[in-house]
Amino acid sequence: MGYFHRWTDFPAHQNLRPGTMRRTVVLDGLTAQRGEMAPGTKFDERSTHRHPEDQIIVVLEGKLHMRIGSEEKWLEPGELATIPGGVYHTAIGVGPEGAAYVEVLSSGRIDYLPGYAGPPKNEFLHGMP
Repeated sequence: MGYFHRWTDFPAHQNLRPGTMRRTVVLDGLTAQRGEMAPGTKFDERSTHRHPEDQIIVVLEGKLHMRIGSEEKWLEPGELATIPGGVYHTAIGVGPEGAAYVEVLSSGRIDYLPGYAGPPKNEFLHGMP
């Protein structure tokens, strides 16, 4: 497939909740994904989760309201969140124009790929959403 790509080279699929989409690239030791959330996307506590990988989320467009541990913040374009492995986190809101962001995780998350049928690495605080 080569070394250089466009996000559109990778299939889009729904993320954890309706109104969300992601395109995922997985290497042995790194996962990156571009996500989008539509305006009006609904959030609830069931999507609060943690995983062993460290994670960085960079907002590209719009606004994204995040909760990491006990801290909350509205992230705007150019801002980022750092999430240590094992810390519960979730998106809890999206701005009126929606949001686009890039996530990077510190290992290869094959469970993020379309068609993966094995067990998820995420541990949900309130059970699977």
